[in-house]
Amino acid sequence: MRCFFSVLSVFSVVILIFLSFAPALAQDEPPPTIPTTVEPTRAQARAAVFLMQTRTGSNGQQLITCAQSGTLVSIDGLILTNAHGVQPNTHCPGDSVVVAFAIREDEPPVPVYYADPVAVDAGLDLAVLRITRYLDGRQITPGELVLPFVELGDSKALQHGDPLLVVGYPGIGREAVGARAGTISAFLAELWTGSRAWIKTESSIPGDMSGGGAYNDQGQLVGVPTIAPAAAVGQPVDCRAIQDTNDDGLIDTRDACVPVGSTISALRPAHLARSLIRAAQLGLRPGADPSPTAAAAGAPAFSRLFFAPSVDEAGQPSTVLASAPTGADRLYLFFDYANMAANTVYELRTTRNGVPEKLFSLPPTTWSGGQSGLWYIGIEGQVLPDGQYDCQLLIEGQPSGPLARINVGGPPQQVAAFTDLVFGMESGSNNTLVNSGHVLPAGIGVVQAQFVYQNMTEGLPWQAQWFYEGAEVSSARVEGAWSAPPGSGVYQVRVASTEGGMRPGRYRLDLSIGGRLAATADFVVVGGSTGTGVSIFGAITFADAAEPDGAPTGTVGMTFPAGAKRLYAFFDYRDMASGIPWTLRWSIDGEPLFTIHRPWSGAANGQNWFASLETVTANGMLSDGTYTVDLFVGSEHLQTANAVLGAGAVTQRAARPLGVQVSGDIVDAETGRGIPGALFTVLRAEFSVEDFVWDADQVLASVAADQDGRFEIPLRLPPELYYSVVISAEGYLPISADGILIDEDTPDPLKLRVEMNKD
Repeated sequence: MRCFFSVLSVFSVVILIFLSFAPALAQDEPPPTIPTTVEPTRAQARAAVFLMQTRTGSNGQQLITCAQSGTLVSIDGLILTNAHGVQPNTHCPGDSVVVAFAIREDEPPVPVYYADPVAVDAGLDLAVLRITRYLDGRQITPGELVLPFVELGDSKALQHGDPLLVVGYPGIGREAVGARAGTISAFLAELWTGSRAWIKTESSIPGDMSGGGAYNDQGQLVGVPTIAPAAAVGQPVDCRAIQDTNDDGLIDTRDACVPVGSTISALRPAHLARSLIRAAQLGLRPGADPSPTAAAAGAPAFSRLFFAPSVDEAGQPSTVLASAPTGADRLYLFFDYANMAANTVYELRTTRNGVPEKLFSLPPTTWSGGQSGLWYIGIEGQVLPDGQYDCQLLIEGQPSGPLARINVGGPPQQVAAFTDLVFGMESGSNNTLVNSGHVLPAGIGVVQAQFVYQNMTEGLPWQAQWFYEGAEVSSARVEGAWSAPPGSGVYQVRVASTEGGMRPGRYRLDLSIGGRLAATADFVVVGGSTGTGVSIFGAITFADAAEPDGAPTGTVGMTFPAGAKRLYAFFDYRDMASGIPWTLRWSIDGEPLFTIHRPWSGAANGQNWFASLETVTANGMLSDGTYTVDLFVGSEHLQTANAVLGAGAVTQRAARPLGVQVSGDIVDAETGRGIPGALFTVLRAEFSVEDFVWDADQVLASVAADQDGRFEIPLRLPPELYYSVVISAEGYLPISADGILIDEDTPDPLKLRVEMNKD
């Protein structure tokens, strides 16, 4: 392929730069290797890359601060990987990302390019990089790269027990690309991300293969193995010294090390990366917030851990479990969190009967839930074995919050319970609620909570506690002996406001039975009432420029000519409170680009709050298309608007395998036996056979046949072009041809049989 031979043409440069990395690799003893029982396909191996975040040391040496795998997902050099290893952070204080490829598939990778992060979700720990420069600093022009890449599959279609093949570079790049086979053991759910937030596998995946690719049985990319280095007593759990960073001639514990992480058991599904890849293809990124979120006031912490059997549409627990019966196939661990950040590393360790239970555990990963609130991790669709489960949450390798315990086993218990807690406004004498849900308008005098009760008996002690911004509203506490009709039914409790009505902010109601938490749910009070809903955000207006004070300027409206460099979405707001969780989503032509969850950081009321999109493309222009902004508080969708740029249809489609895969057999014409080492060479489209003088710059791709004479071109040939080929083998007459057309009618894959006559 063209990039492969451009590497060869500057190979001396590559080797010289690689030597700045390599001495430590040669001196350090490699760690024990987990036996590999499977091999990746050629396509998967060629699409795998090794990534090194680096910084320049005091003596000019390139120092590796983090290392992980990645996967090419476009022909022009987009790479999908983890975010934690390619963005500067506490564990990875680097300023550049080096991309290494295997020149030969059975050898370690060699540094070739630099890449820049172009679309990042630190919470999901996913990033898309674009290859931008050669190692000697030369810029790569658009369309210059023609790289092998893999297609994203449908990770939402995966099922328990499906096979997975994880491909990446073990041994911090000191080994050839490898693969680990496994099966899907479970799916974990998270707030905001849904029931397929994580894919769990029992296979043993080395931590240094984090960021690589996980493939389904059709060879499609469906996941990214993920683990973040976590600190324990101030030191990374697994951090390996591979370079002499202090110039004392030794590689030892006094040198800076590369954090790796332990064995990987969880993967982020590929569907969570589609919007990032789409944004990277279009060269789009969100602009800076008009009012950045305030820094956390204290140390990150978890508290109030409890279990629930299901969650509602707002992400609230249906009830609180004391135990679960045999055959339970859903379980959610809820907890409060505070002072968290997107780069905070957390972990869930679970044991069953004192033995580590991987099924309902989460290895160290970056936090995705914002600064504070209520969160859950759940397992769905997988029967939990009977036993006593103990769950411990950790932050940066240190336990945080109490241990949560639940027993699974036995028949369903007929115990007193409260379920399905919702909130609303009083409607009068018929005991029904209006504006019910978990987002209520500010200024109302009373909030009514409604819940279902089951198996209650007269005289059973119970309690209702209301909280505002974490502090109990003691005047609203209800406690005493149960006096409603026994058995099952619907019950309501209320909290009345002080002067001026309910204040904007975050509220919670805890219901207890006999001193045990039986139900809990959060709600927020914001905006004003529309009679049937909540009004918070005003109508959205778009502009292609903004004044220094944040007012819209330039072209203002809903339609814009082609060529805009930025797009702003302006809206007014009312009765918001600091810290209230809200969400802004950008889409293009109905495809999501960025979904940004954040705590509110502006004033309570105001005008012209804005969000923006900007371009990072070489031409400095946004793509034509229909851009959509959606605003949410909690799970409530409150506002939407569209802006049309140019033709109103995006000009670049999502990545798909472009071109045709060519493979086949090169055989002896007389015997039919394969010819080992026969060379199949495809020339760049601008050269013919007559022009060819065996100059590497004339070659698009070249591959040698294996011992059976089989070959596969190491890239997909772009369509609508005429190609020339040269086939040569020692002792045989060469074969050549011009004018070979690859078009939409060419079969994919294209299988060839080449018969060669002896010289």
